[in-house]
Formats: sequence, structure tokens, C-alpha cells
Amino acid sequence: MARFEPVNFDRLTPEDKKLYEAVKGGRPKLVGPFSVLMHNPPLAEAANLLKMPGRRVAQPGEKSDTPGVELEPEEMDVLIAKDRAAWQERATHLHDAAIDVIAAIDAKDGNKVFELGEKIEEACENCHKQYWYPNEVIPPVQADTK
Repeated sequence: MARFEPVNFDRLTPEDKKLYEAVKGGRPKLVGPFSVLMHNPPLAEAANLLKMPGRRVAQPGEKSDTPGVELEPEEMDVLIAKDRAAWQERATHLHDAAIDVIAAIDAKDGNKVFELGEKIEEACENCHKQYWYPNEVIPPVQADTK
């Protein structure tokens, strides 16, 4: 079976790295070969791959790198199978956000790319919170009393 796992910077394509470097630390400066980014939409394609029937979270026997913090792959597969329609919808949100970023890159609209980065982050986190680390407890933020 195919697998997916969290994206890490070392595994990004050169095009993804260019986009990441363009937006990290603030508003992106969209200069250079936009066609490279525009015509190689790996994030949108990754979202399509997530929707493939029978796709597993990991290879059989693989375990979580942080047990107790994130679910084991088999547990994630169960959650996904229980509500496949919601999984498909979440993957569609990620795909649509990625397509919107490609359009903003095509328009050379750095502010829009920056704005849409939040949409991608939201799509990723909504899925991760549901299937990857649904039991995460985030401590409340202490108010500054000064």
C-alpha cells in the first residue's frame, strides 16, 4: 500500500522549497521563475493522493515516532475509515487552497500568497487534529496581569 506521513523540509520538492522560502518570515517576494511553481503543483497533487481509496497512513508495522502524543498509524486508519466523507472533504479543502495559491503565484500577488498560506495551514491542522493527534491538550494561555 502507498503511505503518507508528515511533510518535512528535507522531503520538499525544489519547487516547494522555493515557495516556502518565499513566504517564510513575512510577505512573500514573488520574483523569479513563477512558471516553475505554477506548473508543478505538488501540494494539490498530494491532496488528490490522500483521497485514493485503500490508501493507508503508513506501511504495515510502522509505528509512531511520538507514541502518546500522536496516534499509531492503525488508529489513524480506523478514524479515517469511520468517516470517509469527512476525510475526502478535508483533502478537498487542502487541494482547493493549493490551487488558489497557484493562481496567486500566476498573478504574482505576494500578499494573496501570504493570505492563502493561512488557508493551507488551517486545512492541514483541521485534518491533523482529527486524525493524527486528536487527543492533544493545549494548555490555556495565561493572561498578562501587568
